[in-house]
Amino acid sequence: IPINDMVLIFGDKSPVIYLYFLNRKGVVINNLNQNTIKKHKINGFNFIVGKFNSSELNSIKSLNAKLIKKINNFYIFSII
Repeated sequence: IPINDMVLIFGDKSPVIYLYFLNRKGVVINNLNQNTIKKHKINGFNFIVGKFNSSELNSIKSLNAKLIKKINNFYIFSII
């Protein structure tokens, strides 16, 4: 993830942990829907990161997101 890109965080019970370890700016989202993602994409967010269960993964596949990296159940998606 480029240093100046902002990140959407999903599934972090303590929102600052993922941002801290990624050393990036971003916001936490609780909904994986087209409107939420589209709104944030327009505002300059290019990545979604977090832990996703199987139904959440199915949702994100329909949101114009491309898998960049998977480590166990932690995923990094690029918003297209």
